[in-house]
Amino acid sequence: MKKNRIIFSTALIVFSLVVYGVLNVDTKVTDQTEISEDNRLASITGVSKNMKKNSPRFFYSVGTRYDAIKKSDLIKAKSITDFLSKQQMPPLESYQSVSIIVVKDNKQTNFVALSKDDKLSKSQIELLKAADFSTNILVRGDYEQINEETLQTKYDYWCPHFTIVPNQQAEYIDGEDALITYLEERGHSLLGHIDQEKLNSAKVYFTVTQQGKITNTRIESNSSDPDIDKKIIEVINTTSGAWKPAKNVNGEYVDQELVFSFSIGC
Repeated sequence: MKKNRIIFSTALIVFSLVVYGVLNVDTKVTDQTEISEDNRLASITGVSKNMKKNSPRFFYSVGTRYDAIKKSDLIKAKSITDFLSKQQMPPLESYQSVSIIVVKDNKQTNFVALSKDDKLSKSQIELLKAADFSTNILVRGDYEQINEETLQTKYDYWCPHFTIVPNQQAEYIDGEDALITYLEERGHSLLGHIDQEKLNSAKVYFTVTQQGKITNTRIESNSSDPDIDKKIIEVINTTSGAWKPAKNVNGEYVDQELVFSFSIGC
């Protein structure tokens, strides 16, 4: 009987040690998983779990000002349906007019060409052919629709914007993700201590030249802090020489203007 008690006690001790070891391992695995998840989220959002809840989150992007449309597609177009998607224009029963308008610094210019329907007029075709790379354009379609229930005519319009781009756009040598990471790291060092309620979303324009250099860096929408605007421009300029220049349809290097945007999230 005494021998049986000793065996039982020994077995109980071994079992307890095994259970403790398993629970301890599970705890370590869980802790490592949580740390890994925190790091993953921080790499995506630029915000660590340990940061204060009211810390500002900044979001960054680099690309064209509006939806990109290749110049090579525009010069072949005979109708706006040749370069605008169905998502960019609603189904229409009757057009009143269609305007193609050049946009500069987020404002409509006097460079306007009209047609009476979705078919491009001669002046519209000439405007699109003459437009250079990085030109921003809006297409405004004024139309009327009949309400099936009331039979009343409704007048409305749509105005998608787009940016004319080369066949091969300019690219950061190490890829877009590396560029965003680079800008995030330097952006947070500049913006992290700023009161987010006093900071506006901003857009910085810059041109990637045929040699892959950065020129004509300028602020379109400012952050409300001149010092921050100046430093953001300096950060963009530090990427000069680290770009693959854009190419046209003939494979020739061309200049292209891009936009760096940063905004505050919640």
